Amino acid sequence: MVLDSENVRFTQIPPLDPEKNFTEQVQDIVWSGNEAVTMTGEFIVHGVQAPSLRRALQDVAQRRETLERLFNRSFPGSELVSYELKDLDDFERPPRLDFELNVPDMARKEGSNWVIPGSSETRFEKRLAPQSEREHPLVIAQPDNATITTLFKFPEGARTIRLPESVSIDKPFGRFSFEVNVKPEGVEIQRSVQFLHPKISPKDYPEFKRFCQEIDKATRQLIVLDTEGGQHVRANP
Repeated sequence: MVLDSENVRFTQIPPLDPEKNFTEQVQDIVWSGNEAVTMTGEFIVHGVQAPSLRRALQDVAQRRETLERLFNRSFPGSELVSYELKDLDDFERPPRLDFELNVPDMARKEGSNWVIPGSSETRFEKRLAPQSEREHPLVIAQPDNATITTLFKFPEGARTIRLPESVSIDKPFGRFSFEVNVKPEGVEIQRSVQFLHPKISPKDYPEFKRFCQEIDKATRQLIVLDTEGGQHVRANP
């Protein structure tokens, strides 16, 4: 609603530019040869989500509990070892979080191999598109862009038996990329999800649902490791 000296008019606030409304997460996941992993990283929030993060972390006494609850959504059972917040009170800069986590059951043994998720699951179909069809537009909030870059580090002697496949999806309402690269220091996986429009029409909803299903499938891929001298095999890109 816009008021001036002579009249009142109603208007719609335009959606934010996804390029200015995004989150970045860069993290190392270190596997030492058992079920647990150690995760260290940095999380930066730009745009409309920054005020929400600031509000959630205003209570100093509850910060650790709040952060552990947020991390447990992606990594159940994780324990926040340490954290440092930067620029939380500087509204001219995006808030940043440095963190270290212990995730006790991220890896699991399957025969002589070990299996580690290549990403936290997105569950977009369950969260955004659980119905088979819709009569009304689906509102998915502000368009945004979330990027997570993870470097997996393994102990000496561990070899990758299978890696996730790289995936790229480009639709009118969103983009998704899942890039897998082998580096001297480990395996790097970069995941990027971009939603371009705040509403999905009933006509476009079935394709949007398939888009969510394809993202969920990509983020359920696994890294398979052998600690007993197996040969390295790269999945097809």
